[in-house]
Amino acid sequence: DYVEEPWGSTALAAAEQIAREGASPELVELARAAIERVAARSELLELVEDEDEWRRRIDDLRERLG
Repeated sequence: DYVEEPWGSTALAAAEQIAREGASPELVELARAAIERVAARSELLELVEDEDEWRRRIDDLRERLG
């Protein structure tokens, strides 16, 4: 099962906001889980033009969220 659009883009945008602005530990954990789900099984991966940039974005979010 793929994570379908627009959910994947929305999840990444929310995770980026949490990484930038901070949030409760519970929200940070949810953001981490969302990133992993999107990274592993997302339609976005098939839609991205630059797979290396996609991977960098995911890795950056992982690092920023701990």
